[in-house]
Amino acid sequence: MSAIWGIIDFSKQNISKEKQLSFAKTYDSYAIDRVDSALVANALFSCGHQFLTPAASWDALPIYDKERNILFTCDGVLDNREELLAELPASSPDMGDGQLIYLAYLKWGASVCDHLLGAFTFAVYHINTNRCLLFTDHMSNRSLFYSFEDNILYFSTLIVPLQEITQSTLSEKWITACLSNTSANIALYEALTPFEGIYQCMAATYIDFTLGRYQVQEYWSPLKIKPDLKLASSTQYKEYFIHTIQQCVESQIRTTGQVSATLSGGLDSTTIAAFAASFLAAQDKTLFSYTSIPLEDFEGSSDSYAITDESQKVLEFCKMYSNIKPSFLSCVNKDGFTSLPELIPYIGYPMKSAHNLTWLNEVYAKAHADGCTLILKGQYGNSTLSYGPALTVFYQLLLQGKWNTMYKSIHAFQKHYKVPLKNIVLFMIKELWGHIHLPEFNYEDSLVPQSLLKEHHIPTTMKDVQRIHGTGNMDSRSQRMNFLFDRCSLGQLGMFDTVMGLTYHLMIRDPAKDKRIVVLCSQMPVKYYLAGGLERGLIRTFMRGQIPDSILLDIHHRGLQSADNHYRIQKNWHLHKEKMLSILQSDLMDDYIALDIKKELLEEICCETELSPYTTRKLNVLYSFGLFLEIFERKHADE
Repeated sequence: MSAIWGIIDFSKQNISKEKQLSFAKTYDSYAIDRVDSALVANALFSCGHQFLTPAASWDALPIYDKERNILFTCDGVLDNREELLAELPASSPDMGDGQLIYLAYLKWGASVCDHLLGAFTFAVYHINTNRCLLFTDHMSNRSLFYSFEDNILYFSTLIVPLQEITQSTLSEKWITACLSNTSANIALYEALTPFEGIYQCMAATYIDFTLGRYQVQEYWSPLKIKPDLKLASSTQYKEYFIHTIQQCVESQIRTTGQVSATLSGGLDSTTIAAFAASFLAAQDKTLFSYTSIPLEDFEGSSDSYAITDESQKVLEFCKMYSNIKPSFLSCVNKDGFTSLPELIPYIGYPMKSAHNLTWLNEVYAKAHADGCTLILKGQYGNSTLSYGPALTVFYQLLLQGKWNTMYKSIHAFQKHYKVPLKNIVLFMIKELWGHIHLPEFNYEDSLVPQSLLKEHHIPTTMKDVQRIHGTGNMDSRSQRMNFLFDRCSLGQLGMFDTVMGLTYHLMIRDPAKDKRIVVLCSQMPVKYYLAGGLERGLIRTFMRGQIPDSILLDIHHRGLQSADNHYRIQKNWHLHKEKMLSILQSDLMDDYIALDIKKELLEEICCETELSPYTTRKLNVLYSFGLFLEIFERKHADE
C-alpha cells in the first residue's frame, strides 16, 4: 500500500518548488517508509511507500516512461498478481504491484480495471496529449480525492493534505447532509466532501481530465449482473460460496508481518477468520485476533436479543482453530469522545460513528504493536455474506412469480421462528404500504436548522435514496443491489480504512467487500438467502462445520458493538463536560446547529441529571463536528 499525490498544470506552467515541498510535507505525519517523486515541468507525481507486502519494496514508483512520455503513480495491492504475471509478457516476478498495473494499463488502456483485482487507485498522465486519468478500484477499498480548478489538477490519497495544499473552504451542502441525522452515515451525495471543490473518486469509476474539463466514467457495476447462475444442486451452490470466500481471503493474505483479524461472536468475522486461520495453519503461522468487550463493571443491556460481551462466543470459535491468538480489549478509561482529538486531524472528517473509534483505534494500535502488517475485517458482511431478511426473500420470490418456492420458504421459516402465516402476510402488507407512502423526513433527528435542510433539498433527497435503496426489511432486487453497491457508503468505508492504515502502518482489508463476493451475491438465487428456513441463511447453512453451531444457529441473539458507549460517556462525563459546553457555545457552530437543539442540549447538560442515550448520541456527533471545525479554523488562522 502507498499514499499517492500529484499536481498537473494543464496550462503547461511549471510546478513551483514551494508547491512540491508543501504537498510532500503534508504527509509527514503518516507512517510512510519512503517517498519518491517524478517531475516534468508542469506535473508532479509522488508515491509514499508502505512496505507491507514482499513486492512493495521492489516497486519503482512513480514511473516516468520517457519512451511514451507518460507519468504514472499507484497506491495498491493486487489480489490476482500471479494471473497478471502470466498475462503480461513484459512482467517479471521481482516487479512491484504498481509496476504490474502500469504494464496492464499499457496493454488494456482505460479498460484495465476489468483485468485487476485488489485494493488500488492510480493516476496516468499522457504528457503529449495533456490528458490525465484517475482510477479507483471496484469497491473503493482505497480512497482518492481531487480538486480541479483554473486548469490545475491536484489529487491525493488522503483529504487532509489536499485540503491544506488547496486551502479549500467548507462545504455547507455536505455539512448539512452530514448533520441531518445522527446515524453513522456521513455522506449523502456521491463524490462530495466536507470541502468545496474537493471531490472523492467513487467506486468502479475513472475520471478523464482533458481539454480543460473532465468526465466521470463508470467501468463496472453489479447492478448490471443478471441473477442467472444456474447450478445443478444446493451442494454446488455451497461449493461455489465456500470456494469464493476462500479465494478472496487467501488472495488477500500477502504481507511482510503478522496477520490479524477483528473478531466478534457474529457470523461475518468468524467466517473470515475461519478461512484465514486454516490458510495460516498450513504454513504453521498464527492469526492474531482482536475483540472489543465492554467495561468490567458494565451491567449489560436490558434487551435480551443483544449480546453485549461476545468474548465467550469468540473463545468457543477459537477452540476450532488452535492457531488463533485472541486478545480482548476493554479500552479502560476510554469512550466515544477520547480518541477524537487524536484522530480527526489525521482523518480530516467529522466521524459520526465516534463510539466505534473507541475500540477500533485501540485494535489498530495493538495490531501494529504485535507486529501485524495486515488486519482482516468482515465489516461489509451484513451487506454480502450474511444478508438475508426473510421478508425480502418472500417479496422477491413473489415478484418473480415463484409461488411454490415462496410457499416452501415461508413454511421452512415458520418452523424455526414460530411466526404465524397471518403475521407474515400482515408484515408484508405493512411494508408494501410503506413502499408506496415513504415516511416523512425525521426533523427531530436532525441537528441543523430547517432552513438549511430545505435549501439543500435534504428531505427530498433522503426520500429518493430510500426509494432507490429500500428499507432493508422488504426490498426488490434492484433496491437490494443498490444497497449492496452504495457508492457513498463504500467511499466512507474506504476513506476510513485508508487513513487508518496510513496512520498505523497496516493494510486493512475486508474480504466480505471483495468484488468476487459481490458478484456471487448478485448471481445467487434469492431463496438461498433463507436457506434452511433461516434468516442470513447462506452462512448459517453453508458454513456448518467451520463455525460452531452455537454461533451459526443462534437465531435469538445478536452481538451489539459498543454496547457500553453511553455508560462509558456517563462515567467519564466530568472529563468532557467543559469541552462539550465550549463546543456548543462556540460561534463556529452557530451557522450549522439549530438554535433549539443547541438550547435543549445546553439545558440538559447544565441541569446535572443523567444524560439520555439519545442525548449522548447527539453529543458524540457534535463533539466530533466541533473538533473538526476548530481544527479547520486553526489552520486557516495560521495561514
